Amino acid sequence: MAGQEFSLRNANASVIELISGEEALNELKQVDDYFNSFSRFDLESRLQSSTATLDDYIASFAQRIVNWNEKQKQCIENYIDYINTRCIDQLQLLVLPARILVVLTDGKDASDDAHCRNNNVIVLPQHIVIMTDSKRETFIHELFHIWSRQKTNMKVRDELYASIGYHRISIDYQSELPSDLSEMKITNPDAPFVMKYFINLKKKNHQKNKIYKCTPIIHASRPFKPKYSTSMFDYLVATTIVLDEETYEPKQPLEYLPYDQAANFYAQIGNNTGYIMHPEEILADNFVLWMIATKNPNRLRTPTVVQNMNAIIARSVK
Repeated sequence: MAGQEFSLRNANASVIELISGEEALNELKQVDDYFNSFSRFDLESRLQSSTATLDDYIASFAQRIVNWNEKQKQCIENYIDYINTRCIDQLQLLVLPARILVVLTDGKDASDDAHCRNNNVIVLPQHIVIMTDSKRETFIHELFHIWSRQKTNMKVRDELYASIGYHRISIDYQSELPSDLSEMKITNPDAPFVMKYFINLKKKNHQKNKIYKCTPIIHASRPFKPKYSTSMFDYLVATTIVLDEETYEPKQPLEYLPYDQAANFYAQIGNNTGYIMHPEEILADNFVLWMIATKNPNRLRTPTVVQNMNAIIARSVK
């Protein structure tokens, strides 16, 4: 039955609850930072319609939510058992919401990706809820996003971001995307904000070795057209925008610095993950490696990133 609960042995003994039906629908209907950041492209690509509205998207959740079956509930229980035993030393350093709700969907609400909503909801497409190491690690990855969005953890989160080269833009200088790009933005529910952080990058083969302040952005390569593709990933471009050095506003005309053209990007973020489109995702993948305490050199190519994460989180609870 939906509503099954599992105890997590973290610092404040959180409870993970599997929900479905009206309870899940009410959670997904809540307007949060993800919804507030939606672009025109977000709506059109998610609903496959040029006339889509946010209300249409919210209404579609009733068809997306899936009831938990016994095999899926057992799978989540196995995930929790693993985290409570194999990851116990790290887990006990983490303050999470008192209740973490988990919703199962058919995946069509977010291009088959696991993601988080509100402050305490994990949304899992049903194809992810199977007993494999990689799917269990997806669940741990999402736990990082839940941890990261708690107000009590934001200072520590900024320290973690800084440890891989990303720095918060002062609120006095935070600006918006230009309107034409704003409508083409692809919103990541796990990192819905843009123009909040910057990283100092150098261009490859640039004689002057100049440093550019850059902010991460995900946008569509072209307007949504079903005849071209109905998959958001066929449009997705992950890159950075160069900012003015003093105002932190996007340079005009817009200037991009793609990750593969930056000379010092991986020197800052390490080589432990290919999921590089935002510091939140880079850290979530490194969080998985930290939680499972892997020593596999093929996965832990830059141990210092995980070592720094451990030091920052451990220091925060003393």
